[in-house]
Amino acid sequence: MHLSKFFKRIFIGILVLIGLSLIGLEVMSRVYQKHAAAYFRQQFTQQSDMVLQPFETRISVWRHFPNVTFSFQNISLLDTSSVTPVQVFWVKRAAVTVPLGQLRLNRLKISQVELEEVLFYQRVDSSGHKVGLRFKQTANADTTGSKFPFVIPRVNISQARIISQNQYKNSSFALDITQANLSARLRNQQLTLAGDLNGRIKEIKNNKISLFRNQTFTGNVHYTYALKQKTGTFYNTYALVNNNKISIKGTHTKLATGPGAKLDFTVAGYQPLVYLFRQLLPPQTQPFLERFKTKSQLHFLLRINGDSGPLQRPGNSIAFRLKNGEFYLPASKKYIREVQLTGEMNNGPGHSLQTSEFTISGLSARTDQGEIKLQLQVSDFTKPTFKVEGQGKIALTDVAGFINLPFTHISGGVVSGNLNFSGNIPDTIQHTSSDWLGNGTLQMQGAGFRPLGLKVNCRAVNSRLEFAGKILRLQNLSGTLGGRPFKMQASIQNYFSYLFNEPGFIKASADIYAEHLDTHWLNSSLLAYQNSPNAAAVLPARPASLLTAPSSAISSPQNISVPVAGGKKPETPIYHLVQKQRLNKYSGRYRENPWENTQTQVNLRVGNVSLPGGEKIKDLSVQVNQRNQKVKLTQMHFTTTGGGQASANGGFNLVTGGITLPYLSVKLQYDKLNLQAFMQDLASLNEQNQPKSETATEAQTKRNQENLNTLREKKYWLNLQVRARHLEYLYLKGTNLFLEANLNKNRARLAHLNLEAFGGKISARGEMRLDGGAGGFPLRLRSQVNNINLQQVFAFAESMKLDVLSSQSIKGTADCNLMVYTQLNNTFSPSFAGTIAYAKASFRNMELIEVAPIQNALRFLRKERTSHLYFEDATTNFLMRDYQFITPGLKLNSNLTAFELSGTYTMGGPAKLNMDVNVLSVLFGNNKRRIARIQADSVSTPRFGKKQHLQLFREKDKYKVRLSDRKEQEQTRKALQQQFLTFLQQHHIDTVFSMNR
Repeated sequence: MHLSKFFKRIFIGILVLIGLSLIGLEVMSRVYQKHAAAYFRQQFTQQSDMVLQPFETRISVWRHFPNVTFSFQNISLLDTSSVTPVQVFWVKRAAVTVPLGQLRLNRLKISQVELEEVLFYQRVDSSGHKVGLRFKQTANADTTGSKFPFVIPRVNISQARIISQNQYKNSSFALDITQANLSARLRNQQLTLAGDLNGRIKEIKNNKISLFRNQTFTGNVHYTYALKQKTGTFYNTYALVNNNKISIKGTHTKLATGPGAKLDFTVAGYQPLVYLFRQLLPPQTQPFLERFKTKSQLHFLLRINGDSGPLQRPGNSIAFRLKNGEFYLPASKKYIREVQLTGEMNNGPGHSLQTSEFTISGLSARTDQGEIKLQLQVSDFTKPTFKVEGQGKIALTDVAGFINLPFTHISGGVVSGNLNFSGNIPDTIQHTSSDWLGNGTLQMQGAGFRPLGLKVNCRAVNSRLEFAGKILRLQNLSGTLGGRPFKMQASIQNYFSYLFNEPGFIKASADIYAEHLDTHWLNSSLLAYQNSPNAAAVLPARPASLLTAPSSAISSPQNISVPVAGGKKPETPIYHLVQKQRLNKYSGRYRENPWENTQTQVNLRVGNVSLPGGEKIKDLSVQVNQRNQKVKLTQMHFTTTGGGQASANGGFNLVTGGITLPYLSVKLQYDKLNLQAFMQDLASLNEQNQPKSETATEAQTKRNQENLNTLREKKYWLNLQVRARHLEYLYLKGTNLFLEANLNKNRARLAHLNLEAFGGKISARGEMRLDGGAGGFPLRLRSQVNNINLQQVFAFAESMKLDVLSSQSIKGTADCNLMVYTQLNNTFSPSFAGTIAYAKASFRNMELIEVAPIQNALRFLRKERTSHLYFEDATTNFLMRDYQFITPGLKLNSNLTAFELSGTYTMGGPAKLNMDVNVLSVLFGNNKRRIARIQADSVSTPRFGKKQHLQLFREKDKYKVRLSDRKEQEQTRKALQQQFLTFLQQHHIDTVFSMNR
């Protein structure tokens, strides 16, 4: 019983002691917490001259009991050596946990260190001044290391960022650590770190080379640092980047004098080939890497050795190799297999961009056609230059995957030979252009392709390509175009700018022989239509492949006709090349306009050219001069199948969508011209082919109609000047024709027409629409006719089987001003149906012989007196609508009497004529004397005042005559004049005639 009381007292005493101890610890923690910040600041001031910003300190024995936890909030260090203070270190929260019962003071044991949101920053400016963590030098900086060894089993870091920038060396390093779980130990003056970490590599940049930008990683690190030797060593360290393991090993040792370290590192592993090359090669080469895709992994070995400091760069080299790789070419949808590659990149003896080199010492690959081998060297990354040597055999479709070719489709072909290239890689930022040289020869065999702008293919094309400096020569190029043979000799100066669409002046020339060409072979979308928001999308993104292609003298005394019939599937696959995409980031290195700084001269000669309407031209020769976006056609000569000799000049502008604003001025000389056939051929040039298949889909029909509507909006200008010694137009024959017309947007404007016909001269101006379609071609014509022979005119009317006077019944000459509104049919034949005409005619020396209407009206006279009438000169106006003539009044003075004629007359139909005649003059006048006066053109015969009013009617074949009183005749006359004026107003006929209007 007493024993139990004794133990109770002991137990109570122990509890009291423990309580007092805990109270004492809490009191001590609160006391030391107040002085800890000052103590740490004092110790830091002794070690560094940087500024330690105010921070919070807290000591807790309860948080991790039985451990004591030292917590620090917002620790921030400022480097004030620059004009503006810079924060070089910051920790949002740091916690150090130490066992409460630690008794061995010669060995410090820390249970855990936690760091949250850490920033480490250092910078070297362009002058070499360093901003970063900096500590004072001590006499023996390592003496305390042996006295206080420690073990930290857990060092946990979350959300840390490390940034190091060197503006002097143009290098930087940025790393975001999401989570790091490490352990640390200091023993025998050797610090050891080990553990796992993960995060994101923001950037590892050295000059213009940037590695692993924004790339996530996980890693395992083992690191030791010998305090006495100041040497750190990485071993058994690796990182997982792009799902590939990269091993890291090596050492760094502090330099004996000055800041910096001596490095000796090795980094090795596998990375995706394109991913790694994109980071190693200069930015100017990036578009080239876009031309192929591969999943092949490239093994690399990076070595970094030498002195590194704020103003010093170490030497570095990266060796790489690839075994049995495979490349995919999107443009041709083909693979290059068994790719073997070895190479190296280093920064040279000067450890700088200027001395850097990238070398592919060996590259071999197997293609569908054979094997290719390549060696490449790129030097001086500030102004990159390259040397490349290659030999082997490759399909043309594979070549198109890397360079710009003027084709929309490729269906076959093999290229083989040996080539050496050297030059610089242009840089858009530094505004440098390519300056490349090439030497070697290639053979192209069995090529099949469709040139841009054409709807037919070239097949069985063979050629020798000779590279000599900046000139590429295409020698003995031959094949078939649209199934017909052609040959070409060509050269391109500064061809690299063309092949890779680089800035630079391009000059091209060629001699081409073509046996057969056809206008239907041209792609209708080659025209860039006006007022269309999608005009730039009519052609592919690279139309300049055609427009700046080698093209110069074409010589061909052969023929051109219809295209090869389509509908058959090609035996070999057809590859579409116009869908190639460019890397947006580097799109600025391409020409904004593909024809910028290009010059082409074409001397073209072709035997026969088939036009859409069936017309052919022969012996075509023309010189085409292209300078930038301007194209001019000069010295054009050809012969038409109708016998015309032509000379012409013209041109057009180049835009992204094709060509725009084409114009052509043509002078034609004929011995004999069929004007109707000529107009049909001219109109056929403006036609748009419509689908002929009755089974064509509705969608296709709709597209064709949209194309037709778009075609009608196109703008072009064609000037024609035609001369002919003899002219035929239906029944009309004439001589010495001169015609000038301007065609623009489906309108033909007749500027001048001069013709000798009917014994006189005819001149005319007018306008005709060419898009009338099935309804014909509306025509407006203004004409002057001088001194024509009336007998010839009526003979012409007889040949047309018109219901007019017989040519044997009229003599004399006439002048006439004529306005005609009519519509020509699809064969350009006129018709009286729908025709409206106004004429003001003057008759001279007119004689009428046995005119039935006059004889019927004056049948009370002897036939001898009315069978042959002589007339003084007279002027009249009349209208024609369809087949009907209307005259409001024709005043005539004949050998019988003076009379006035008015009324309507319909060819082949009824007639209603009003005649005012003085019967007394007819009965008692001296007929012979009047004839003599009229023929002598003397004073007019006397006119008797009082007249009788006669009306002549024709309903079928015969005329009937009746007398009319004055009142009825006046009413008839006024009604006829009102009809005449109303007609003029309705049809907006201008009676003030002028050939200049």
